[in-house]
Amino acid sequence: MEKQDELLIASYYALTWWAETLNQRHFESPAFDAMPFRDAFVKSRLQSGEGPIALLMPSLYVALVLPRETIFDQYASDFEAIDRQLGRFARNVKTTYKKEKEGNIAFTRHIRNAVSHARTEWMGDGARFHDENTKTSEAFSAEIGIQGLNWLMSALQQIVLKRVRDIQIRQASDNNA
Repeated sequence: MEKQDELLIASYYALTWWAETLNQRHFESPAFDAMPFRDAFVKSRLQSGEGPIALLMPSLYVALVLPRETIFDQYASDFEAIDRQLGRFARNVKTTYKKEKEGNIAFTRHIRNAVSHARTEWMGDGARFHDENTKTSEAFSAEIGIQGLNWLMSALQQIVLKRVRDIQIRQASDNNA
């Protein structure tokens, strides 16, 4: 297996753990409440409802930055499909990117850049992302609510899972040859 695939798979484990933790409302569970925690302040903040926001940034990093560097070209049409659907969730979208004037906004690329360069601002009901190309003075910004971010994470998780399944099929084929 290629080193990039090993990194992607290990990251997928973390992404899945984060998603399952949120889906199962782990931070609100009696098991989490009973869990010894070295930092009581962090535990209390996670229990107070900040868990989803706290896990969102590393989840977006795993789901966007690593795949962009490893599998983006191979699954470009999947990312484009996410971009088209994500437009339904985005608010206050502003772009000066010339290629995007027709309405085809590369949300995943812009959100990836915003996450990579720490240009993300948390709002009470979601996040604001800002991307800019300092060489061309082009800029993008958009707000996406929690529902849209949850949808995005699920859709991105499916792309990584698709890659994992492709690897499994390839390995099974290699073992049978």
